[in-house]
This record gives sequence, C-alpha cells and structure tokens, in this order.
Amino acid sequence: MKHLILTEKELEHIFSGKKAKKDRHKVAKFFKTILLFAITACLVFTALNFQELRKNFVYWYDANVKHSKEDAVPDYSQQILQQITQNQSSTNSSLPPLPELADNHLKIPSINVVAPITWKVVNEPTAVAENLKNGLIQIDGTSLPGEKGNIFITGHSSNYPWIESAYNNIFALLNKVVVGDVVHVKYGERDYLYRVNEISVVKPDDLSPMKQTNTPTLTLMTCTPVGTSLKRLIVTAKQYYPDPNQNVTSSASGSTMKMPKKVR
Repeated sequence: MKHLILTEKELEHIFSGKKAKKDRHKVAKFFKTILLFAITACLVFTALNFQELRKNFVYWYDANVKHSKEDAVPDYSQQILQQITQNQSSTNSSLPPLPELADNHLKIPSINVVAPITWKVVNEPTAVAENLKNGLIQIDGTSLPGEKGNIFITGHSSNYPWIESAYNNIFALLNKVVVGDVVHVKYGERDYLYRVNEISVVKPDDLSPMKQTNTPTLTLMTCTPVGTSLKRLIVTAKQYYPDPNQNVTSSASGSTMKMPKKVR
C-alpha cells in the first residue's frame, strides 16, 4: 500500500476549508467564554472584597513608595523590649512607659491595628458571627492574659460587604506581620506585650493552633487568602512583658477544641 502524500496546496485547501473555519470558530468562541467568565469572576471578587484589597494596596504603597527606610518610625513596642532587656541586665528596676491603650483592646503597631476584644465567646457559629461584629473575640475555654497557656483570639480578614460592622476586615493585614513584631493587649487594666515567634498557614480542620501550652502564649487566627476561607493564617506570640514567670495557672477548660466557624 502506497503512502498518501499531499502537496502543500492540497494541505492548504483542507485546512482552509469550511470545516476548518467552523472548528476555529468553535475554539475561539470557547476561549472567549472562558475569558469572559474569568473577567466577571475577578470583578465580582474585587467588588466583594474592595476594602480588604484596598488595605493591602495602601500598606504596600506606604511601605514601598511613600516611605523610605530612613523615614521609618521605630516601633514603640520594640523600644520597650530593648528597655526591658537593659533593665534585666542592670540594677535599674523601673518599668518602661507604655502608650495608653483602652482596656480590653489589642494593638499591633507594625500594621496599625487597634481593636476591642470580646472575651469568653462561646465557640458556636451564631455567637462567633455576632460577636465578631464588635471586633476581635477570644474563644471561651482558652487561656486569658496573665495566665499560663494559650490565648486564642480571632477576627475577620474580610467579610460580606452587606454585614454592617467596622471590623469586617480588622485582620486584613495580619499576613504582613513578621517574626519579631509585637502585640500589645490590655486586660483587667493591665498591659501585656507579646512577641511574634511563629507564623503558619493551616487547613481549616487543623486544631493544633488551639492546643494549650505550658508557657504564656497568644495565638491570632484569621482566614487566608483575603476574601476566602480556604485556609487559616496563624500568628503565635510569646509573652515577654510583664515577666511571664509570674503568670498564674490557666483557667482554660480545654473543652473547645474546634476551629471557630463564621470567620472569613
């Protein structure tokens, strides 16, 4: 059997025929549909998460365009850490001054976050969702400031725009925190400072961030990437002020071992 050999002109005729044109039209129409869907999805995502995306852009702009390294203002909490270190290695026992922070509030100077905390929130979807409207929440059953153990606090990185709250994106910049940053908490009219020592991303069903610890620990949790609830961003910090060795036994019950739902 002889092989069929087609000339260049015959090949051109085949691939430029009506059938080929029809096939090319189908392919073009398919890709146009995919492109239209992708553009629509991006527009909807941007509309739903505009404030959170804006926060991230402004942070990037301030850090990379507006301010230079020479313009950076030293973090007050880092200055306090240095003072504490100096005090511990000298005979000076005076306490370093702390900026005023309202009771039952949390502050992260590096990302300019200040928010109220609702304590002992029952780890049930309705209670979590309602109390998150008022700021951050500490999950009942975990430790409290001044105690040994793990304080578990969570807040939204984004939320549906039709839900009325000033704290829908309070943790939108939590992903900008780095190891060494400081978290300032005021509880019972007493100041507590924690230094970030670990940052991780876990699956929604990973309960390890909620486990109790033997040392005074603060765990912050929000959803990531911003605008989704696909995974959980975990920021862990260790207490360094006041002296963590003076903390009392934890009141944690350990009965709330499940990741809070209704957090975005």
